[in-house]
Amino acid sequence: MIPTRVFLVGCPRSGTTLLQSILASHPSILSFPESHFFSCLLPNKISKFFNKPSTLGAKRLKEFLEEIGSTKEVSDITFQNYSTKNYVDFFVSLLDEVALNSKKSVWIEKTPRHLQYLNQVDRFISNVKVIHILRNGKDVVASMYEATHNYPDKWGGCARSIDECIVRWKKDIKRSLRCSSKPNHYLIRYEDLVASPEQVVEKICHFVEIDYCYEMLNAFSERSSKLILVSEDWKDVGASIVNKGHAKYHKIFSSVEKAYIDKKLQRFLKEYSF
Repeated sequence: MIPTRVFLVGCPRSGTTLLQSILASHPSILSFPESHFFSCLLPNKISKFFNKPSTLGAKRLKEFLEEIGSTKEVSDITFQNYSTKNYVDFFVSLLDEVALNSKKSVWIEKTPRHLQYLNQVDRFISNVKVIHILRNGKDVVASMYEATHNYPDKWGGCARSIDECIVRWKKDIKRSLRCSSKPNHYLIRYEDLVASPEQVVEKICHFVEIDYCYEMLNAFSERSSKLILVSEDWKDVGASIVNKGHAKYHKIFSSVEKAYIDKKLQRFLKEYSF
């Protein structure tokens, strides 16, 4: 069994891929392309509430096995009458096996949307730690708005409106903040990561219980190419860690749109002190 299992979550466009690439550059850590496991296993509110698995779970596991190059075979018969716990146990044992075969002591699963399934993550997985990354609302709204308009087919076939981007960011920030007091959850800010990467990454390593390795901040760009699938062509972590100072926000939104977004975000910030 792997000593430490880590889920990396956050609102989409918050820097999860950048942080994943940095952490995956550690010699003791193995990470994977986004699995979307829980969102396929429990795709709606009813299935989440009753922990009733969907048949999409088995389908997604097969696809994931292909994406990570595993030779393990999965039969539909294997999953007949499976409970949610059985599915999760299978998924976790798969990641454990791949990590052990790669001689790694930590694996990281990074699917931003798993932020919505943390009750199941905490309930069904032992030795699990969760890292949350939170980013300024202006930057997330701008990046999500741009990505969904440029690649709508990759986002459920629907470009998001400004209001939809704002609502998604607010909901996800609330989800992370509710976990701030849990000992196996660790919250970081994207702005702190890009301002002081070494200090932030050292603290994360301490949380994960591994030694900090300076190579993590030098090899992340190369590592990202192995984590981003060909179908995820909107993702790009870049070659350096830079805070662009709301550049995209100012570029794509008009002055009227920015005034509207600012007003919406300020109300939230006052209420939650984020």
